[in-house]
Amino acid sequence: MDTQQKISAVRALLKQDGLNGFLIPKADEFQGEFLAPYAERLKWLTGFTGSAGIAVILEDKACVMSDARYTLQLNQEVDSAIFETGDSVKAGVHGWLKDNAEDGALIGFGPWLHTPAQIKKIQEESGCVLKPVSENLVDTIWEDQPEKPKGQVAAFPEALAGRSVNDKKQEIAKTIADHGAQAAVIT
Repeated sequence: MDTQQKISAVRALLKQDGLNGFLIPKADEFQGEFLAPYAERLKWLTGFTGSAGIAVILEDKACVMSDARYTLQLNQEVDSAIFETGDSVKAGVHGWLKDNAEDGALIGFGPWLHTPAQIKKIQEESGCVLKPVSENLVDTIWEDQPEKPKGQVAAFPEALAGRSVNDKKQEIAKTIADHGAQAAVIT
């Protein structure tokens, strides 16, 4: 698929799902800085390879935004016949949506790819209604999407960690007890 075919396929899904638009961030479900190939949705859809960005696909227009570090790169990598480009810090997705989508437009998003604060800000400041989708629209059309990594988990070497796992667990247990608690949640 070329870029125009990909955008047309996303727009067909918008219509099918009753949406007016869809958000595609440079993000994975872990909000990590370095994405595995399966999570490179923005790059696959738009051609933009920067480390930060987001695309918005509406029924009749589309935009790719990133911060000022990528102004030149955006214009080199993104097809200007398909996408507008913008500054995600100055205007933000909410600003672009406010200027380009109808008030109350229903904009879909992958709920695992955004923080609650991001969604709240976009919804409150754009005049749009954001709706989580159960399956990411890009994943639906990306036929040769790489698989998620299946590598083995490895313990971080004690020589690099500085202390053993048991020492760290004992310190956590002591801190919990010192504060009169019975447990701690560690994420």
